[in-house]
Amino acid sequence: MTEILVATDLHGSLARAKDLAKAIEREKPALFVFLGDLNYNGARNPLTDGYSPKEVTALINELKVPSVFVKGNCDSEVDETVIGKPFPEYYSAVSGGKKILFTHGHRINPDSPPDEHYDAVFYGHTHVNAVWKVGGVTFVNISSLSLPKGGSEPAYAVIEDGFAFIKNLQGSIIERIEL
Repeated sequence: MTEILVATDLHGSLARAKDLAKAIEREKPALFVFLGDLNYNGARNPLTDGYSPKEVTALINELKVPSVFVKGNCDSEVDETVIGKPFPEYYSAVSGGKKILFTHGHRINPDSPPDEHYDAVFYGHTHVNAVWKVGGVTFVNISSLSLPKGGSEPAYAVIEDGFAFIKNLQGSIIERIEL
């Protein structure tokens, strides 16, 4: 069983929300962490495939897994209301003895690291898959599920026993990362 499944930037895409639900069913995580931008696309992005925030919310609320939703730059109080829980600016956890920070990435990222030490920081926001080591911290940027950029394919990550795996929507490993 996967410890943590991490995804980001759905931007209201029902098609990609269905793919995410399949990944969660396949991976069976103990915890699902969503890194922000659940329903809305923002002024710079086109509408997503099957744009339907109401249906995305209904599907997400049906997931049978403990979940945390980190606030992204396109999330609002309405998202918190319809999901039924607050969206914190960040969330932290320990996996495989590694201290991990989960954030959207518009405030905390390799160019603006967290004040406190973490072994790894997972974020989205830029819609690309990338990994950086900065000052002893592993920064893992996961691409958007619905609007990937820079040649990245839609992806999610799983974390287990001090390792992370970025996977495509079919579950194939794109990258293995030692945290």
